[in-house]
Amino acid sequence: MISRPTVWWSSLPTKFEVSGQGVRRRMSVEEMRREYVQRVRLREWAFDGPNTREGHSLTSAQEFYAEGYAVFFGGAVESQARLRQYAPELHQLLQREAEDQGLPVSSAAGIAR
Repeated sequence: MISRPTVWWSSLPTKFEVSGQGVRRRMSVEEMRREYVQRVRLREWAFDGPNTREGHSLTSAQEFYAEGYAVFFGGAVESQARLRQYAPELHQLLQREAEDQGLPVSSAAGIAR
């Protein structure tokens, strides 16, 4: 049997509505990652959690989303603050997903948009 490569939803061109500075727009996870990469001038600014290799969130849309998810629902307050600051679009997406699924959110991750 021939196996097909896994296609992660975060690599699909699906667009999500996000807002920032009074402007609403639709972005894919890859577009969010590209903007994040533009904002992160130093690898130390990346929102990677304390147990992740520095800069891991910069590598691909899949890793960007996965690391963001781990940070958003984890307890690393410093990483959560960098997620909000440097990847606000992903933070909004994760906040919305958490609300939609009724998931508990740490106080640092769930700070009002």
